[in-house]
Amino acid sequence: MIITNQESPVITTQIDVNVTKTIFKWYSTYQWKNKNKSPHSHCLLRIYWLNNKNKAIVIASELYSNHTNTGVYRGYYDLASSVVKTFPQLKPILASTIWLTHSGQFSYPLSWAETGHENKFRQIFMEFDENGQTQRIESSQEIEIKEIITMLEGAYLEPGVEVLEQLKHDNGWNGIVDTEQVQACQELEEGIVLGQKRVAGLVG
Repeated sequence: MIITNQESPVITTQIDVNVTKTIFKWYSTYQWKNKNKSPHSHCLLRIYWLNNKNKAIVIASELYSNHTNTGVYRGYYDLASSVVKTFPQLKPILASTIWLTHSGQFSYPLSWAETGHENKFRQIFMEFDENGQTQRIESSQEIEIKEIITMLEGAYLEPGVEVLEQLKHDNGWNGIVDTEQVQACQELEEGIVLGQKRVAGLVG
């Protein structure tokens, strides 16, 4: 049976999304064992402003260049407050804002020994006061990437490493992220080493 256009449903979706992309720096008060605080914490921050729904999705991606500072997950309490302070337009829509952490191959050294790091997302549930200051983190849970796509309502979720190239960020990979580093990162994510799929258990 041939289904014609007349017999098939037609779905039209209007996507009204603005995306903020930046390397975001924040001061973390998280106390390490050595009692030192971390004033140089940074991440790849993306905010998807869903204009039609009056809500936002905030994605904070862990970077390898941040590995000597407080990470996104441990520092999210201070990170969220700093994001709201920097982007006050979030204040009236905090109740409908979704907060996510994200890590991927770009969160690790660009090394053959660091292959196959898949994208991982975690949703953080928080309470804020009227000034947009984080009051407490209630809980968190892992979330599948397909759920992120649904949340974005059709907006394109760019690979983190490609955004780092756009922002000309030095991720600690010997210079700012360029096309060659993007390709190497994507191949490592697929477990490809020297043009071949990595053998399970092989290191180096």
